[in-house]
Amino acid sequence: MNPDRKIAQRAEVLEGKEQPKIFGVWLILLNPENQIFMLKNLQLKRVSHKVPGQIGVPAETYKTQDDRKFNETIKRAITEEIGSLDYDASEQKMIGIVNFKSNGYDIIAPVYLIQVSNADNIHFNPNDENPSHPENCCPEWTKLEDVTYDKKLSIGRFEVPLYRFPMVEIVEMIKEYQSTHLLQVRRLQTPIPEEVFVYLEQNPSPDNTA
Repeated sequence: MNPDRKIAQRAEVLEGKEQPKIFGVWLILLNPENQIFMLKNLQLKRVSHKVPGQIGVPAETYKTQDDRKFNETIKRAITEEIGSLDYDASEQKMIGIVNFKSNGYDIIAPVYLIQVSNADNIHFNPNDENPSHPENCCPEWTKLEDVTYDKKLSIGRFEVPLYRFPMVEIVEMIKEYQSTHLLQVRRLQTPIPEEVFVYLEQNPSPDNTA
């Protein structure tokens, strides 16, 4: 059976009933120092819980009209969110599946781990659909232990996690995989209240400070 179909079937078993679904991928680039490649988000996307100013990893939505397999989604994530990456595609590993609900959708996204030998393997020049309004900026390498819910981002009168949901849970998944090499499935609750998104939609250029 197609492994991508297996992911979909496993997600359906988790849920127990059919709901509108959005599939995607999370792309984890990890260097020999156990640091993760991260980007600063610049756009608001309510369904995927993206808040401007938050920090996260490259991610991409699976497009049924374009992508026959998640490998094609991964390639698009690299092109659109990173630029180019020198790596051996046969070495990428799916370490788990993240599942959460947002805006009436069931979000299901496998997490793929790619070991990067050094920073020179990454050429940050993202091919954004709208270059005048890029989705991400400011690439950085972050220690796994630094990705916690303790760090906050101020948005008006609100505070939200500095690291985009579900980065903390994905880092936990990475650590668990490194010790057990077992595939994990995480069914999660989103931590950002709806009123934050309402505020951002009404104030599209708030003063976001970490």
